[in-house]
Amino acid sequence: MTAKPIFSDIDGTLITSQGDVSPATIDAIRKQIIAGNLFIPVSARTPKGIMNVVDKMPNFCPIIAYNGTLVLDEMGRPLNSQFFDAAEAVKLINEVESLKTSDLAWDVYSDYNWFSSLNKNSLVVKEKK
Repeated sequence: MTAKPIFSDIDGTLITSQGDVSPATIDAIRKQIIAGNLFIPVSARTPKGIMNVVDKMPNFCPIIAYNGTLVLDEMGRPLNSQFFDAAEAVKLINEVESLKTSDLAWDVYSDYNWFSSLNKNSLVVKEKK
């Protein structure tokens, strides 16, 4: 039997609206792992944001972070990484900010850092935690 990869988004899929993984979901994932399958969480979140969720899972697993720009193996080692250089990220942020458009929001991921124009926004503050 060949192991099947099981990919799951986190927000609105794997976790409840309270940010928890339900016992029934953990049990379903555990059964798939016992059956020899591989559970892989996928998210726009940072690796730390994903780990805050999957640390409740029954095994170590690879993760796909930043909408696929970073793929880590089950030990947290990068398998694939597509980051902006930090200097390029700052240049891009400055260009967007110079537009001075009040209805424009931006997010930039650079290495393990997340920068956002909405840093004071309660949703961004919650997501960063």
